Amino acid sequence: MDIAISSSTTVEELLASNLSYAQAVEHLEAIGRGLSSGAIALEELEGKVAEMDLLLRFCVKKLGLVQGAVGKVMEGWKPLLDGLNE
Repeated sequence: MDIAISSSTTVEELLASNLSYAQAVEHLEAIGRGLSSGAIALEELEGKVAEMDLLLRFCVKKLGLVQGAVGKVMEGWKPLLDGLNE
């Protein structure tokens, strides 16, 4: 991952970074594997859960931004599609 995530990192900082959705999901999966296998020490658990929360909020925001952009493009298609139906 190209950005270091700390307890003070915000979703906005992640969005401004070059972190991709795929990288965030990959990191979430790695944390999940660590939790499942017991590789994450109890002392690290709180920080890892906070990191997962931040990454999940980043992913939801990123999906929302893409959904909005796609919606705008599709709105532009509406007159074209309406013309085909006439």
